[in-house]
Amino acid sequence: MRFWSVMIGVVVALVLLAPAFLMSDESSAATCDGVRVYVENEGGGYDLSVVDGVSNVRGAIEAALADQGKTMALNDRGNIRSVDGRELDDSHYWRVHQWLQLGTSGWGMMAFDPNSDGMMASGSAYCLHVSTLSNVDGTNVYSVPDFKPEAEGYVFIRFANGFAPDVPDMLAAFDAETRKEGFWLKGTGSSMGEVLKDAMDSNGFEIDLKSGMDANGNDLQSWINSMFGLGDVLIENDVWSYWSQWTWVDHEWYYNDWTLGFYDPAVYKYVECIYLISTEDPYAEGFVIDKGGPEPNPETDEIFCISSTPLVTFELEDGTVIASQYLEYGGVPDMSLVPEPEAPAGKIFAGWGDTTAKIKGDTKFVAKFEEAKVYLVRYWDESMKAVLYVDRVVSGSPSRFEGSVPYKPDSDGFSYEFAGWSKDLSSVVSDMDVTPVFKAVSKGAAVGDEFTSDGLRCRVTSLNPAKAAVIGADSAVGALVVPATVSFDGRSFSVDSIGARAFSGSGITSLALKDAFTLRSGPLGAEQDRGMKIGDEAFSGCKYLASVDTGPFAVIGEKAFQGCSALKELKMGHAETISSSAFSGCGALEHVSFSHMLKSVSADSFSVEFSDGAKKVTSASDLAGREFAGSGGKLTDASAPTSSGDNTMMYVAIGAAAVVALLVVAFLVMRSRKSR
Repeated sequence: MRFWSVMIGVVVALVLLAPAFLMSDESSAATCDGVRVYVENEGGGYDLSVVDGVSNVRGAIEAALADQGKTMALNDRGNIRSVDGRELDDSHYWRVHQWLQLGTSGWGMMAFDPNSDGMMASGSAYCLHVSTLSNVDGTNVYSVPDFKPEAEGYVFIRFANGFAPDVPDMLAAFDAETRKEGFWLKGTGSSMGEVLKDAMDSNGFEIDLKSGMDANGNDLQSWINSMFGLGDVLIENDVWSYWSQWTWVDHEWYYNDWTLGFYDPAVYKYVECIYLISTEDPYAEGFVIDKGGPEPNPETDEIFCISSTPLVTFELEDGTVIASQYLEYGGVPDMSLVPEPEAPAGKIFAGWGDTTAKIKGDTKFVAKFEEAKVYLVRYWDESMKAVLYVDRVVSGSPSRFEGSVPYKPDSDGFSYEFAGWSKDLSSVVSDMDVTPVFKAVSKGAAVGDEFTSDGLRCRVTSLNPAKAAVIGADSAVGALVVPATVSFDGRSFSVDSIGARAFSGSGITSLALKDAFTLRSGPLGAEQDRGMKIGDEAFSGCKYLASVDTGPFAVIGEKAFQGCSALKELKMGHAETISSSAFSGCGALEHVSFSHMLKSVSADSFSVEFSDGAKKVTSASDLAGREFAGSGGKLTDASAPTSSGDNTMMYVAIGAAAVVALLVVAFLVMRSRKSR
């Protein structure tokens, strides 16, 4: 837009002369459709007719008058004398004006002649009205209509070549990809300049247009000073960024000869405004213009106008609006606010289509209905040998069972309650076969029953004797205390094990037993104790567990305490078997006490090293009954000497004492001989 204002006056003059060369008689004009004709009525208002298939001004006026049931009479000079019998006085005349004919920025007076006919185009607007004649500086001047016809127009906007200056107004326009690819906006106005301003204003975008005469005497109407905070900018010598404007004419884009205020949106309804960088062509006169990508074709492409606050409507096929919502750009509708429409007789509602896609422009969803189908739902007994009931259901409707409540006989230890059907029957969309579902209700405790006692989850493992395993906790536990017994169904069950992975990965900090948890006496009790087990991975990954007392548990399962990285104190008073990787990853151990009854320990049970001060201690027989202390993964014997295990030092001491005693005896014997 930077140097072109100088050329506008010349171009306008040439265009005004063009019709004289283009049109020689009425028959040479093209046939035009959608021509708007406003006829002033006796009340001072205007009656509108839209006519098709006309090729000259007179034909358009006559067609509109015929549409309105009116007549027109001409005088001997071919001017309009009366409309529908209404003649005027000497200061008023029937005149025809055209809106924004080529090269004008307002109403221009027309006649029934080839020059005026040459200005006609599809969508043109004419007004047959009462015009007042006045004399201005010796020139007769006819008044023009007192309104401006409006129409919708479309503007394609693009920021070409990825050009994205750091301008807040531009960055507020949708998103980077949309700005680069280009987008359509829709507006309403009496000129494309007004259409552009309406489109920008309705989306909250910045725009500054200029109208009036410039310093060179050019009539500028809706000259773009800036949009989105961007205007003409000299980047460097002969390199400019600016808004390049194009209009869709005769199936292609033409560079604008005038500013946007000269274009009637009903005639030229598509405009491009592309912000680009242009440089002088080094090989020819003019400038290199790169629009940044393929241009849209408004005649073949779907024009989807985006909006910063798109309106979404939900309608029936007849246009009845069920609901509407304004969204933010890229939002999705809240379907909880959209009621389901009532389906016509014999049909069912089949949805609104895809309501999950991001909405970028005004969008209309139309309710879809389908012919209602009837499906069969067969209700069987549990064995599927007998049909209890058959229901015929309209597609999308729920099925209802109207037979007797299904029944299942009791079994050992359980009775059964009907809990429903095997499939969801709330919306039937196909033939279905269903069976009853029963809930088992225990008549009393049974092996495998799970229950909760004092916050611990347990499972019955034996009824005679009554025993149970602890398999977890109802809520987070810090210091875990395992009771000797748990209660269920009015009975007391001895705890005989901690289940596999019962507390794996939990936040417990310590493991101990209640005082009442003592060893059972007698041969049967001892046999029971030897079967007590801490299950595989029962406490694996308990990274906060710091102290453990395994109490009467005889078997420590595989990986039972693997990865308990904070474990320091370990007491195994009755452990007979320590399984593979039971304490691997427990590198923080500082004090370990082994059972006198230890019989088996896997080579990889521990990550720490045990020694007696002279050599490593690894076998069950060497570890049994000892206590070890230390840090850094190395623990040494801290227990008092006993008759079991390695007694070398004791034997050395006894031997030394014996030698001393012999020497004393020998000395006394020799002395007694000398005294004789």
